[in-house]
Amino acid sequence: MNATWEALGAVGAKVSDLPGRNVPRAPGRRALMAAAIVLGLAVAIGRGPDMLLDLQADFTTGTAEVRTVKLEDGTQVSLGPHTAVDIAFSGNERRVRLARGEAFFVVASGNLRPFVVEAGAVEARDIGTAFNVRLGAGVTEVSVQDGLVDVQTKQSGKPERLQAGDSLRILDEGTWQRQTLEPAQIAPWRNRQLIVNNQPVDAVVDAIRPYYAGLIVVRGARFSHEPLTGVYNLADPAAALRAVAAAHGATVHRLSPWVTVLNGD
Repeated sequence: MNATWEALGAVGAKVSDLPGRNVPRAPGRRALMAAAIVLGLAVAIGRGPDMLLDLQADFTTGTAEVRTVKLEDGTQVSLGPHTAVDIAFSGNERRVRLARGEAFFVVASGNLRPFVVEAGAVEARDIGTAFNVRLGAGVTEVSVQDGLVDVQTKQSGKPERLQAGDSLRILDEGTWQRQTLEPAQIAPWRNRQLIVNNQPVDAVVDAIRPYYAGLIVVRGARFSHEPLTGVYNLADPAAALRAVAAAHGATVHRLSPWVTVLNGD
């Protein structure tokens, strides 16, 4: 997608170099619309794996959709947008697999079977609690609002114990980042809010994507790693993206109703 965007600029430059022509270097409307169509097709093709997850999952949500379901043991699960979960209860344990997205669990007490949430290579084992699990691009986050949760990866031996207010980010590369949050900052997406503290632009945009009905492209390696701190309104993802861009002087280009580019170059 970056190559397509850059190629449009190159086409504009080549046309303007023709003898006797005085053509602006910026790509024309037709070229931009053509790019939008190409990127839109890329979105549709990229949805293939998600469609397979939706068919296999027990509960799913769409873009900007939030719903709460009650499991057979009485546990309440709030699903964030673009989320898929599988339920695998057995006689030995209550296991939930978070295949995509984000979910907040209020685990029913009084059940002797362990309650485990599996998200990629990460397992969160409940010890009577309410907690949030988010499966993002290259990172899994577990945040505890109440009670205790033991978190471990398939590679680690000893679990990390979290208590109320603790939040743990586990990067796919194996790095663990722990921080302490106020209870109100745990799963603010349930109130259509995104609260970030010193997070890179690409991570913030990744959190906004499930609320945006289209493709978001972030251009500029330096811009994508710039830190952000603030509160963003997920009920208006377009305004949230403009705020992200404005924080570091980037520009927002809406190529079509389905493709938005944040350009930090």
